[in-house]
Amino acid sequence: MAVAEVTYRRIEVPDPLRGVVEHVWVLHQPAGRGETEVLLPDGRGLVLLTAGAAGLLVDPLTGERRPEEPELRGPWTHALVRTQTGPGVRLGLQLHPLGPARLRGGRPIADRALPLADVVGPVADDASRLLAAGAEDDAARLLLDALARQPIERSADLDRLDDVVARVDQERGLVRPVDLARFAGVQLAELHRWCVALLGMAPAAYLSAVRFSSYVRERVGAGPVRLEAAVAALRWFMDPAYPAREVERFTGLAPADLRRLVERLRRPTP
Repeated sequence: MAVAEVTYRRIEVPDPLRGVVEHVWVLHQPAGRGETEVLLPDGRGLVLLTAGAAGLLVDPLTGERRPEEPELRGPWTHALVRTQTGPGVRLGLQLHPLGPARLRGGRPIADRALPLADVVGPVADDASRLLAAGAEDDAARLLLDALARQPIERSADLDRLDDVVARVDQERGLVRPVDLARFAGVQLAELHRWCVALLGMAPAAYLSAVRFSSYVRERVGAGPVRLEAAVAALRWFMDPAYPAREVERFTGLAPADLRRLVERLRRPTP
């Protein structure tokens, strides 16, 4: 079963959660042989609900593996690999880059995940049962309503950084931290403080992740990213004759780091 056969659709988000949740997606994995996909580090977190066969998440750089569970997943600074060998359904609430901080009292969550029950309580189990019963829209609405009842953090720093991350999206990460600081009207040290405190990563790491994801996404299109397609897109820049500065500018990775990642993506599990 190829990833292209997976059905994928989006559900709109109510206005009260603007700036927290960007959209909702539902993805069906039918029965058949397993699939492998790359989860891009696009600077965004995710509220994830699952039913059916569990996926396996693999960190291609460390080799760490863990089962995919209902969770609040923070943005990752590098790509992950996901495998699944049986039928299942995933429902994802794609978060705004500042969504995790807004949901957690201004505290970010990067390169890690929290059990979904820690965020929405018993609603996590209720929504899981609805998803397993095929009531996807009801499960999505239940989760959205639960998030809307959470205290949403509002602050001047979040508002100002909101403008910055919008600019990063607009430029697909192809902008320097110093230029972002100038755009925000602050010193570079202040921008760094905002990003570490509210995104959970330094500006350079955030920009690198967005550049990487934007580059791959432009070449593979919307929806799940097949492992083979991601590797093919990245191998373009592995020619030793390609200028190192351009490799990093477009992929967010230095040539040696890119080669290392591609090699690990080719063999993500021991």
